Amino acid sequence: MCFPVVTSAVFAALTCEDKCKIEEPDASRLSREYLIKSSSITTAENAIILLTQTALALQQAEFEYKEALLAVAFLIEFKLSVLGNAQEEARIWDLILQGRDLVSSTKKKRDDLDILFKSTVNLVNISAEVLFMTDADVVGYGANERLVMFERMIRDEREKSLNAEEKLQTIELKSIDVEGKYAEEHAEELDKELQAVNKQYQQQNSDTMSENSDAVNQDIDNVSLDGRDNFTGVDKNPSRDNSDDSRKDDDDSRSDNDDNGDEGKPLDDDSNNSDRDKLKGYSENIEYISDDTEMKDTAKQL
Repeated sequence: MCFPVVTSAVFAALTCEDKCKIEEPDASRLSREYLIKSSSITTAENAIILLTQTALALQQAEFEYKEALLAVAFLIEFKLSVLGNAQEEARIWDLILQGRDLVSSTKKKRDDLDILFKSTVNLVNISAEVLFMTDADVVGYGANERLVMFERMIRDEREKSLNAEEKLQTIELKSIDVEGKYAEEHAEELDKELQAVNKQYQQQNSDTMSENSDAVNQDIDNVSLDGRDNFTGVDKNPSRDNSDDSRKDDDDSRSDNDDNGDEGKPLDDDSNNSDRDKLKGYSENIEYISDDTEMKDTAKQL
């Protein structure tokens, strides 16, 4: 590809020609009035965009709320056709609870969007007033038409939701009436079922308590076995053996003295010292016996 060579003279001529073609700006577009009018139009257009998106979101929320109401109404009415089938009633009741939770969440979403929509409507009304004040009547009329259209659309959806609420209330009253009559006609059967359920519940509680009691007893046995293992092979009262030995030694020494014909004679010093040592050891051993207080007192006196 070949590019034309533009000399400096030609470039200067073209530049001068372009400069000569530049028009002077319109002073009317730089006036305060024009800038205010332009800003009011831009603000109104943005407000209309916000109104459009909010209205569409609110319409969708109204539709979801209406569908949730109709679903709950259908489930309640269907529940009347399975009266007497406890399992099926329980399953449908779970679905009804889920449906009511959905109704609550969709209603909250609808209410939040409704508050936003009302604020947006006020914003559009104020923007339209500003448009009329700045002589932008065409845009103001367009904003009002759009506002009326969205308000009518939301009003139609709200009427459908109100009809769904009335239908749900009617079916709930019907359900109360039908279930009341069914309970009167099948009172004996319902009492038997209730007693069976209570009996089963009590049996489950009894089994649970029994299992807990067995577990507690097992823990106690384990603790007892652990305690016995800790003291296996260890004499719990070593003082008793020592006291028995000291008694036996004392008896032996006395019998020896009797055999030697020293009855009625005072013991010599060595014998007295030996007996005192034995009695002293006996007394010290008795200190370990906490239950026999009389024996302890006797040992201390000796």
